Amino acid sequence: MKLGHIKLGASDLKRSVKWYTQVLGFEVEDVDALWERLKDKVTVIEPIWDTPWGTRKFTIADPDGNELGFSR
Repeated sequence: MKLGHIKLGASDLKRSVKWYTQVLGFEVEDVDALWERLKDKVTVIEPIWDTPWGTRKFTIADPDGNELGFSR
């Protein structure tokens, strides 16, 4: 998955830029590998799971509480 654009509100731009550059690269080929990399470093909203419609996904929160979902 390659994310081309995202728009989020940020209360502290410097903190948000630091968080995104250290935690997320937004280019994901393997959702399971990304989950393993992030699960202990972020606030987990929804742990990784297989959906009834055949995708695998998880959801985390950024420092401002915005939810970010990743799936394959």
